[in-house]
Parts: sequence; structure tokens; C-alpha cells
Amino acid sequence: MPPQLISWLIILVSLIAIISLMVLLRRLAIKRFRQAVKRAGYHESWSDADGSIQKDILYDPKSNLGFDLYIPAKQDPIKTRNLILFIHGGSWLFGNKNQIAYAAKRYAKAGYLTASMDYSLLSKENPEIDFFTMRDEIHLCIQKIKTHCQEQGFKLDKIALSGISAGGHLAMLYGYSQQMLSPIPIAFLAIQTGPSDFQTRTNKRYQQALFNFITRRTGIDLKHAKRDSHEILAIKKQASPISYINEASPPTLLAYGKRDRIVPFKNHDLLVQALQNAKVSFTSIVFPKSGHLLADDPDQRDAYHLAFLEYAERYFV
Repeated sequence: MPPQLISWLIILVSLIAIISLMVLLRRLAIKRFRQAVKRAGYHESWSDADGSIQKDILYDPKSNLGFDLYIPAKQDPIKTRNLILFIHGGSWLFGNKNQIAYAAKRYAKAGYLTASMDYSLLSKENPEIDFFTMRDEIHLCIQKIKTHCQEQGFKLDKIALSGISAGGHLAMLYGYSQQMLSPIPIAFLAIQTGPSDFQTRTNKRYQQALFNFITRRTGIDLKHAKRDSHEILAIKKQASPISYINEASPPTLLAYGKRDRIVPFKNHDLLVQALQNAKVSFTSIVFPKSGHLLADDPDQRDAYHLAFLEYAERYFV
């Protein structure tokens, strides 16, 4: 066999081996992710006996954005005067309300009205979208929730906001900066692994999302700009939920993983410090063995669920 042909065969076999290894690693990664999601409890069964679901209620027809409303079968007249709104994660780039439907089902089964919402995502096709766009969409969604629930016979006294990851960031950004403007008074926040402060170094994915946000707000290309300029530092502060915490901020339930490589645990520490300085009531549940999915501390997972119910009992009054 000619040496040149042998060389090509070696290259071909090597490529096949590399591709096969990549496919195997991807499958293993997907398997591990699904196992982690299961361990983290990101699933909740639902049947007609649990209640009803009203799907795709539009709150912004122009953007075709909506929410799903979960109505418990056993309606407690006290509990159903309040609603919990869940906001999905996905690095502000992907995801939808179905990803956090399990939480809406879980707490609807506990007797509360719940909802999960969609919001606009960052994309090259829509350069006008930024964090404040998403924040304002939460406001629109709450307005629609208020009127829609009134039409259904539910007069809402209070609302709680809960989010995971990017959704946690948005829940805090709205809850801390827009509390006095909310169409429904905010009773409390329940946050899992949400970025709280962009003024310190964080994960590359979130740092890139921040850079995109700054470019969209200012037109500044950070590849050729001083990242510590006054204007950029001001934008970072505006995007950071902790910047808005004050003595009137809503009570906050926190859940963060010590081994989180996506949203570093420092976000927890800075958030706790800001809440303490403002004398805002909070509960911190740390997952010492868990990463971003909070999948490896079952006792802490159960403690968060119980604390969530305790917050609802305490602050929905």
C-alpha cells in the first residue's frame, strides 16, 4: 500500500475516533444533566384533580409574549388572594415558561395561584432587547395578571416573584428597583442562583451577556473601550440588583450552590451583605455540595421548599 494512502487512512481513522469520542462525551454530558435535573427536583406531576391551567395568556400582543396561569382545584379564599410568578432561566439567551412550569405546579398544588411567564431574549436579530426590556415586561405581565385574575373572580392582594439563574436576576432587578411601581404589591422574592452583582468578576457567559447589555445601552464596543470607565461602571451598577436594595425592599429567600461555576457563590455573599446592611429580612439556604442546578443536597432542597411555604404563610397576609 502506498505510504501516502496509509497516511490518509491514519488521518481518517483518527478523525472518526475523535468524532466518536465527542459524540460519546456529549451523550454522557446530556445523561449527567438529566440526572442532575431529576435530583434537583425540576419536575412536578399534574392532573385534573390538582387544578386547571390556562395557557398562553398574552400580556404583550406586539411581542407575542404571554404567561400560563395555574389555578388550584382546592381554592382557599385566603391563599387565592395572592399569586406567585415564576421566571425561567437560560442566560437571558434561551428558555421559556415551560421550563419552570414544575414550580408553578408545585405551589399551585399547595393552594396558591401561580403563573410562569415568557420574556424577550437577547439575540443578534433583536439588538434593542436588554435587561431593562425584560424588567419592563415583568411589569406588563403583572398588570395583565391583575386584570385577568379579576376577570376570573380572583382579586389579588399581593404577588411574590421567584426565578432561577437569569430568571432570579430579573426577579431581583424588578423586585428591588420597581417595588413601589408594581401593579400588585410584592410580598417577597424567592431566588435560586441568580446573579446579584455585575460589578465583580463572574462567569464568562454572564460577563458576555453583560457586555452585550452595555453595548446595547451605550453603543460602546467593549473590545476597544476601557472597561473601568465611569460610564461602563454606571451601567454595571444599573444591571446589578443589589444596587437597588434599601430598607423597604421585599423579604428575600435565597438558594445558592457553593460549587456553582456559572454564578459564583460570591453573588450570594454580596447579596447577603447588601440585605444585612439595609436590614431587610432574608433567609439563606446554602447548598454546600451543589453546582448551578442545586442537585446534590437533597436536605437543602427540601429545606428550600419548606422555607418557600413558610414565606408564603408569613408574608401573604
